[in-house]
Amino acid sequence: VSAFIWQVGTGLAVSAKSPQAALIGTRIGFFGIALIPILSYHLCLYITATNKNRILITGYMVVFLFFIPFSWTTLILNGVYNYPWGFSSRPVRFTQSS
Repeated sequence: VSAFIWQVGTGLAVSAKSPQAALIGTRIGFFGIALIPILSYHLCLYITATNKNRILITGYMVVFLFFIPFSWTTLILNGVYNYPWGFSSRPVRFTQSS
């Protein structure tokens, strides 16, 4: 599911006609990326028939309450790059290059 959302978002971004549309597609893709760790953990719990619902619910809450809302701000994504083949995300740099 998460990889599908990621690829749909990437496809929307690359095929977009404007930077604004590409940014929305990129943010949809980041929604899928944010789900990868918690869905992988959920799958592992399911396969092993382990009952750790408190940790699982906490993980989902972290994803939905923190990372996903932040991905719609300039704290994570700072626009898109325009390449000849389409648009691509421009993540925020947290370090200064010298």
